[in-house]
Amino acid sequence: MAHLGAVREKQSTFDAMFEPIKQKLELLKSYGQEINDDIYERLHVLPEKWANTKKLALTIKQQVAPLQTNEVANLRRKISTFDVRQYEFREQFRKEVPYGYDQTQVYKKLDQANVKVASMEREMQLLNNSAALFEVTVPDFKQIKQCRKEIKLLKQLWDYIYLVRTQFDDWKKTKWREINAETVI
Repeated sequence: MAHLGAVREKQSTFDAMFEPIKQKLELLKSYGQEINDDIYERLHVLPEKWANTKKLALTIKQQVAPLQTNEVANLRRKISTFDVRQYEFREQFRKEVPYGYDQTQVYKKLDQANVKVASMEREMQLLNNSAALFEVTVPDFKQIKQCRKEIKLLKQLWDYIYLVRTQFDDWKKTKWREINAETVI
């Protein structure tokens, strides 16, 4: 399928390529440049080979059309199943991830959530790759992207919370007699 896609992508470029090359060779020849006969021979053979490649790709595409139709149906089913799973995952994510200030084992929860989001992202990428191969449109899967964004923001937030808490704990340990008022100002 990837080869058929490559032929389809390059078709417009290659179809328009051979005539300008012939014109450039004629221009070079008119200015007295020596051109090997091998180049002229290749230029004569290449359009025929390209036409044969396009015909072969069309024949193969017709042969694999029923298989491709089945695979597209399977892929659409997988995409719709994943779409439902991403919404369920998002709801579970919101329950498990530490949003409250009074949470415990925050980094452990964030790490676990990160692993789960990474797994969902890998699956999403596989679906996107397959969809590109079979020319199937894929939804944006915004729920997974939102989870990734929140993981990053929560990690930063909890880093700041940890920093502030440790700073306050350190200040609480300092005795009043040891505070130098001149350095505070």
